[in-house]
Amino acid sequence: MAIPTLGLPVSKLVRVDVFMSPQAAATRSFGSLLICGDSDVIDVTERIRQYDTVESVGLDFGADSPEYKAAVLYYSQRPRPADLYIGRWATEPTQARLNGALLDEYQTDIAIWQAISNGGFDIAIDGTNRTITGLDFSGVSNLNAVAGIITDALAGKAVCVWNATLRRFEITANSTGSTSVLGYATKPSYAVGLATEAGQQINTEAGAHIIVTSGSGATDISGMLGLADGMAYPPVDGIDSETPEECAMRMVDLSADWYGLMFAARKPITTKQHVDVAALIEASEISHIYGITTDNKAVLDASITTDIASRLRSLSYQRSFVDFSTTARYTAAAIFGRAFSVNFRASNSTITLMFKEQVGVPSEKLSAQQAATLKKKNCNVFVLYNNGKAILQHGTMAGGWFFDERHGLDWLQNLMQTEVFNLLYTSNTKIPQTEQGMGYIETTLAKCCGQALTNGLIAPGIWNSDPIGDELDRGAALSTGFYIYHQPIADQFQSDREQRKAPVFQVALKLAGAVHSVDVLVAVNR
Repeated sequence: MAIPTLGLPVSKLVRVDVFMSPQAAATRSFGSLLICGDSDVIDVTERIRQYDTVESVGLDFGADSPEYKAAVLYYSQRPRPADLYIGRWATEPTQARLNGALLDEYQTDIAIWQAISNGGFDIAIDGTNRTITGLDFSGVSNLNAVAGIITDALAGKAVCVWNATLRRFEITANSTGSTSVLGYATKPSYAVGLATEAGQQINTEAGAHIIVTSGSGATDISGMLGLADGMAYPPVDGIDSETPEECAMRMVDLSADWYGLMFAARKPITTKQHVDVAALIEASEISHIYGITTDNKAVLDASITTDIASRLRSLSYQRSFVDFSTTARYTAAAIFGRAFSVNFRASNSTITLMFKEQVGVPSEKLSAQQAATLKKKNCNVFVLYNNGKAILQHGTMAGGWFFDERHGLDWLQNLMQTEVFNLLYTSNTKIPQTEQGMGYIETTLAKCCGQALTNGLIAPGIWNSDPIGDELDRGAALSTGFYIYHQPIADQFQSDREQRKAPVFQVALKLAGAVHSVDVLVAVNR
């Protein structure tokens, strides 16, 4: 019998288990813009691509693209914003596409391809399988020539190109719309033929498969192309053309990473289409803001009510804004860029857009009447004053709210929602349905309001609205800029308690506001 040498485990007397709280959920970004454009760079499956520099946008889209021009205005603002997304708007029916894998130096060695005189592969195009054989690359000098030979063999059904930047082959169907589909490349289909005489074969066709009857068969190049299953990216099916509203709907459903939305495309958007997008953004469960640039001088005429600014104002939309410019097409990007430089976690960091510069945007010269009309229509403009300075005025949403109010309150709403969720989620036990538990929730909400006080969104002041709870009445002072009230647990309905609902919490906030104009009366005595 073996004699123990370590002794009895201490865990028999003292047992210690370590529990790590779950990782808390992160808050959303309220400094991220989504620019939707119609350049054929991002496919309709990827849909959204993130960027952090204007140079990377230029490399993908080119300097003449609307997406790049909007990105330039966005990143030109100071302080500089950080987060940018670009999305694909399918203004026309799109083509199916198969993007191959990244090929290494060996796979792109032209000598490897020159050794193939009878290459082949199968590929399904628009639901019909195509067998491509007889591909002779012995005389090619580069991979563009390889792609050209494949394109000829595809016989008008699709086009193959070599993307030197991404080091991959790409096949695009010539068909468009929802019926345009591609499959992966596979090994070629071939069967035994009937020899009629020495060296001669009879080719037949069975269904959609061309039966190839060569003595040795075609060399499978589906893997060499990087277009086989397990190598290539998933095939991208074509879709029918979509309206701006349909595009925005897909973007809202696809990602909550972006907050601001604008379009920068070659195809113009009508007033009705802008209104449709604004309606979607207004009704969305996840908070967003929609920006529009207009050069229509109808916004300067007080008698006209059919322009985009007048239409959105009449609908009281508080999640869309209009910027007027006769010289630049995507000035909404400049407004987003300046607003999205705000860091809500910092001290005294909130801003008003009034008086701000729009870097890269030529200023407008307006009459006093025209400026008054724009103000009445809640339409923003970067305007020149007679002291030689140009400013953005008035920083308003179409419905009359100021941009910074909409922006800041969306941030605070998300912060409260996320932090209360994290309180419930990260507890290793539970938040009890007691006054102590309600105190935990109230403390969490107070911490969120405290950050709003720190960044300047709210401030101490007088409450001039309806009473809340037992302590806050009209005319009462809010010394911290906020007040939190919840119904006592003892007064909660049993039906709510049995559903494990917390009593309703009510939060009163006093916005800090901002000074946009000053009146000075000077009394002079001789």
